Amino acid sequence: MRDSCVTADESSAPIPISDIARSRADFPAARITFHLELVCQGLGGLAALCEVLDRAGLGLRALRVSEGGRVSCLLQDDPAADLTGLAVRLPQVAVLVSWQTQIAF
Repeated sequence: MRDSCVTADESSAPIPISDIARSRADFPAARITFHLELVCQGLGGLAALCEVLDRAGLGLRALRVSEGGRVSCLLQDDPAADLTGLAVRLPQVAVLVSWQTQIAF
């Protein structure tokens, strides 16, 4: 992965914390995963991203990195995960391009 900089058209998407809380409450027996698309700076940025995700308490299931700093993550939800803390720390290490929540029954 090469170092890259985030272009002006890269805007940060929000983490849908209230939607996730509602999904957890509405589907307590379901397995919830999150699909994130991000941009980070080089290998140091990737390491910092992994640390932030781990600190939040989300289980990393898959990680794909492409040239230009594009990162795709598949994360396993944990009801004890600190999504509010993640929302504070994530912008310091990466730009969140998209967040998708998947509910599996």
